[in-house]
Amino acid sequence: MPPAPKVEPYRERVKQRVDENVEMATIFERLKESGYCGSYWAVRRFVHTFQPPAAKATVRVERKPGEEAQVDFGYAGRMIDPRRKSPWSASSRSKKLT
Repeated sequence: MPPAPKVEPYRERVKQRVDENVEMATIFERLKESGYCGSYWAVRRFVHTFQPPAAKATVRVERKPGEEAQVDFGYAGRMIDPRRKSPWSASSRSKKLT
């Protein structure tokens, strides 16, 4: 069995703040004012035990051929160039009309 977290003595106080939708950074600051000497990340992990995991949703959008085109645009990294230009790239894909 793993040891109890340093935040455990503050369970009720943390739970109350979570129920009030107080941000984790604020909860951490208030605990420090009360004598807590652990890390922010310990508080963060502890707070997550009170919150249910977020549901992951995937939305699939179907289109008929020719109704849309997709374009991706992004930074391609630094290339060896005496003029020190930063290349950008774009790629596109169109669906054919049938």
